[in-house]
Amino acid sequence: MIKKILVLAANPTNTPPLRLDQEVREISNGLERAQKRDEIILRQKLAARPIDVRRAMLDYRPNIVHFCGHGSGEDGIAFEDENGHTKLVSTDALAGFFGLFANTVECVVLNSCYSEVQAEAIAAHIPYVIGMSRAIGDAAAIEFAIAFYDALGAGENTEFAYMLACNAIQWAGLSEHQTPTLKRGSAAEHIGREGVMASQDSVRRSFDALITDKIRGFVGRKFVFNALDEFLQTRDSGYFIIRGVPGIGKSALMAKLVTERGYIHHFNIASQNIRSTRFFREYVCPANCPLWIAKQRISTRRKQ
Repeated sequence: MIKKILVLAANPTNTPPLRLDQEVREISNGLERAQKRDEIILRQKLAARPIDVRRAMLDYRPNIVHFCGHGSGEDGIAFEDENGHTKLVSTDALAGFFGLFANTVECVVLNSCYSEVQAEAIAAHIPYVIGMSRAIGDAAAIEFAIAFYDALGAGENTEFAYMLACNAIQWAGLSEHQTPTLKRGSAAEHIGREGVMASQDSVRRSFDALITDKIRGFVGRKFVFNALDEFLQTRDSGYFIIRGVPGIGKSALMAKLVTERGYIHHFNIASQNIRSTRFFREYVCPANCPLWIAKQRISTRRKQ
């Protein structure tokens, strides 16, 4: 799934200079080398004015918005006006603005001093918002940004990326690792459920494809079906183990049973080092079902 990141930077001429160019460059460099680089689109707006922000949000519809620049606590976040001077945008204006884009934005990062108050307000609409509880120096802000997007670029979730970024500040020998604060909106739980469901759907599709491939051209083995039927008729609990040398057709048989009868199943897979009863107990037994069917022990040797 493509993630779109919008980086907004503003350093008005009447404010102390910041190394925003370095921060933006490091974010870009990190994402260019990331494992998931083909799934990330990065856009940047420098010397951002309110009109630039509005147009960028409408044009790009980002999932993550990163602001770097100055914050003024209760007074707002400092963007630039037409002359390059400070244009403070209030907390209410920012919260209302991001509320309009709540259907696409998953995370907002305010990498600016005293921005916790804005983060708190924006979290009423957005699942994850990061702000700064006090002043943060250039070095710490840059370390945080690098590690945060390195983690996202590696496929990690927002909460892990936040924790890694705070830890990165410590690694740099800086004392500001507790300055960044993560605010979780009510939609964060929904994002988490969607991620779990997407993962489950992916596993299910992969397994469906495996089953379809295994039963293609399946014939015979009626004596095994008869033995299984007898087992089920005479036992009200237990499990049925199918053992044999590799290549004899155990996987195909199990796939056929799954397809035709819908039995609970467990596959030992030597290539993934899933080959002991411990995995069977961990994966199948906790389901508290009265009957379990286990497929194959890859090795013909059985531990007593």
